[in-house]
Amino acid sequence: MNIFDIRKENYRRLQAEFRLLPQEQRYPEHGALGRFGKFTGVAARYLTHINSGIKRLGDASCQKMEVAFKKPPGWMDEDHGNIVESRSTSGVAKQNPATLIPPQFGLMTEEEFLSRLRSRLDGASPIEVSRILDYFIALEERKKAEADVRNKEGAK
Repeated sequence: MNIFDIRKENYRRLQAEFRLLPQEQRYPEHGALGRFGKFTGVAARYLTHINSGIKRLGDASCQKMEVAFKKPPGWMDEDHGNIVESRSTSGVAKQNPATLIPPQFGLMTEEEFLSRLRSRLDGASPIEVSRILDYFIALEERKKAEADVRNKEGAK
């Protein structure tokens, strides 16, 4: 994966994080790219070119996004794949996100899950929203891993 692929993946992560912001919840999906551009200071037309693959994310645009989302400098250039950053007393520790999901998380009904999610997102900071997104990613990865194990056991 090259630097531009990593940046685009992180850009998509920021878009998802943006859509979960409390102030963004009251707006329809239509127009989200323009609002994202206004929030980050990056022209919506340029973002359209990024989405369609006509252009790549440059240094200046990445810096603007990092500032808007309060990410550390260079965050857009790092592969955040399967790792979640969590604050600890000793600084930033990297953990496998699947270990951060409580075991009962997968046992909730969809209604219970959505209720808990709404309550956690109400007034959440961008950092908290990012962590919640990492939970979703980890949950999907865990489900896929469990399905792979079941498929391998069934093939024997």
